[in-house]
Amino acid sequence: MQPKPQTAAKPSTEINIAQEALRFLRMLRHRWKLIALALVIAASLGSLYYTTTQRIYQSRATLLVQQNQPENWTKQAGDVFVKDLMETYRNMLTSDAVLNAAIQTLPEQGRVDLAEYPSDTWQVALRKNLQVTLIRKTNILEISYYSKSPTAAAAVVDNVVSAYLKFMDKLHLSTAREMLDILTREKVNLEKGINTKETELLTLKQQIGDVILREGDSYVSMLAKALEGDFQLLRQARAAKLDAESQWKALETAIRNGDDLQQYTLALMPKDNQPGVQKRLGPDSAMLSRVCQQLLDDTAQLRIAQARYGPAHSKVRELTDKVRMAEELVRKVQLGVNAEMLGTTNEELATVLRRAARQQYQVAVEYEDLVAGSYELKKRMAMDVQNNLARLDVLNRDLDRMYNSLDVLTEQIKGIEIGKDNGMLGTVILSSPQVPTKPVKPSLMIVAFVSLVLGLGGGIAAAYLIDMLDDRFGSVDEMRLQLGDIPVLAMIRRLESLGESGIECVQTFARPNDVATEAFRTLRTALSLVSDGARTISVSSSEPGDGKTTVIANLAVAMAQSGKKTLLIDADIRRPRLTPLLNLRGYAGLTTILHQHGPVGDAVPDCLCAGLMPSLDVIPSGPRSANAAELLTGERLPDLLAWAESQYDYVFVDGPPAFVSDVAIIGRLADGVVLVIRPDKNRRRTVIRAVEGLTTLGVNLFGLVLNHFSSDEGKYGYNYEYRYDYNYGYGHDDSTPKQEAETIDADESVTQPVPIMRRSA
Repeated sequence: MQPKPQTAAKPSTEINIAQEALRFLRMLRHRWKLIALALVIAASLGSLYYTTTQRIYQSRATLLVQQNQPENWTKQAGDVFVKDLMETYRNMLTSDAVLNAAIQTLPEQGRVDLAEYPSDTWQVALRKNLQVTLIRKTNILEISYYSKSPTAAAAVVDNVVSAYLKFMDKLHLSTAREMLDILTREKVNLEKGINTKETELLTLKQQIGDVILREGDSYVSMLAKALEGDFQLLRQARAAKLDAESQWKALETAIRNGDDLQQYTLALMPKDNQPGVQKRLGPDSAMLSRVCQQLLDDTAQLRIAQARYGPAHSKVRELTDKVRMAEELVRKVQLGVNAEMLGTTNEELATVLRRAARQQYQVAVEYEDLVAGSYELKKRMAMDVQNNLARLDVLNRDLDRMYNSLDVLTEQIKGIEIGKDNGMLGTVILSSPQVPTKPVKPSLMIVAFVSLVLGLGGGIAAAYLIDMLDDRFGSVDEMRLQLGDIPVLAMIRRLESLGESGIECVQTFARPNDVATEAFRTLRTALSLVSDGARTISVSSSEPGDGKTTVIANLAVAMAQSGKKTLLIDADIRRPRLTPLLNLRGYAGLTTILHQHGPVGDAVPDCLCAGLMPSLDVIPSGPRSANAAELLTGERLPDLLAWAESQYDYVFVDGPPAFVSDVAIIGRLADGVVLVIRPDKNRRRTVIRAVEGLTTLGVNLFGLVLNHFSSDEGKYGYNYEYRYDYNYGYGHDDSTPKQEAETIDADESVTQPVPIMRRSA
């Protein structure tokens, strides 16, 4: 036999929270009268408070603090300035200066709230009922006053606002004057700084002179532009020097080798526009040198004049003509020298050419030195001018900034007018105080809400406290309410003792026609209706001593009396109670079957007790076993129950109490469990936890049986004794009472049971 399929269980934490919440709601539903009483009391107290409390009226006004400066000032610093001062202005409204001024002008009807205070503490009393609030993210102040009289409330707010405005007028006037003095001093200092900068700028321009040009917002040195042309001249001079040196060396080589020198004649002649030959052979060499030097100077001056004045200037045209004439003269002299050298011999030509090459090289060297010196001089001059230009730009920017600052200061000074209503900040009344028509305290809505909250809270707290202190079920309705949908199958009265042990002490067997026996027949009928064809039923209890063994014995007898073939199994192998009740100690039983390894059907006949009554067989617990849990979790118990279902109409299993782990094993193997409780003995929370524990473990709970029940106007009776109140000591074998231990020892040695017949398989 396999365990009945169960749905997947939720996590234990979620189950516990849901169960606790559901239990709490059921408790509140059961004690709704207490909660209703608490609501009535809270409502009564709230009504009493509302009708007897002094009415308080509120009057209010709103003020806007804004900037009185020009718009350009406000955009730059006005908003930040106002925000920073709003908290200060709020505190000014409750300052002693403003409140004392308001009290002096306050009419007699406005001093209703000050009558009970000494006159020297009136500002304290006024501040106590005065409230000034800064509306978030705005420049608006809200002033409100609470008073016993609506007229007094409006009068106080009106006088406080008037006193505040007068105080602010004086403050603004003084502040404006101080600000004007500060701005005037700053303007004077700024003007002095501007004069100093302008003088420095003028001096610098005089030092620079007229060698600068303005390009856009900056200045450029003309020397820097002319320096570019001198650099090109320097490069050309160095190239000419190298050419003259190479020609000289080639000529010397040709003379040593005896080569024809006519080819060097034209090569040593200078080119157009290049004063490479500054002397010629003959008396005109000095004159040619002077002309070449003058040509160099004029060329340099021409470049500077072109950069400064442009190509159309008269000075530029004059220098251009002068340079052209010098170049023509040099060219004519060179042609004469060339013609003179064509008719000479090779030795004479060598002498002439060597002298010409050497002189040409010397001229090139002198020209390079001249151009390099001029370039370095102009370079140093250009760097000095460039530094002065940088200082000139800095001075111009400083002056621009100082002029802008002067303009701003001038506008600010113009914007500050010393007058009655002119200050840096102004106050505008957005709403004037009005005489209130309705009180603000006490508020009917607030009183009703507080009464409702206190009533519900107090009622719930009282219900919870009573529920904690009175941990018993008060009635069947309360039990059904707190345990949910679990049905109550039967209510069994307290039974009289019919003997110590044996089938004769079972109520249903001994007194089948007694009124008390009818409860077990009712249980039999109810179980057949709710079990939905279940055949294997286990019986457990919330605690030891609840009478589960008595209930299952009587239920099995009642089922057998109805003609159903019934098997009764004592599965409480830790502390068996069914076995001693039926006087079956010493017989082989359930533990014997579970210990064996052969087929279950072969082992049952030796452990089955028949003959107690027709249609009823019993399997006692058998000898004690130290490993009860291991036996029940093995494969033998499911096989035994499967075999029993094939042989009997009903199988009843007497399981341990619900707090023992064995009940979950047996309950999942059976079709369901019937839980026996004693309302007069069991704690309510114990029963609830037992029910929740079984359902959480996936056990099918058919219903409850109320044992030892007596009805007294719907309440349980708690003054009865229960005959079958056995002592359980689960967890500690040495906790067995002395009398029971003696009985067990006696049973293990010698047993004289009632005549029992063995039933063959």
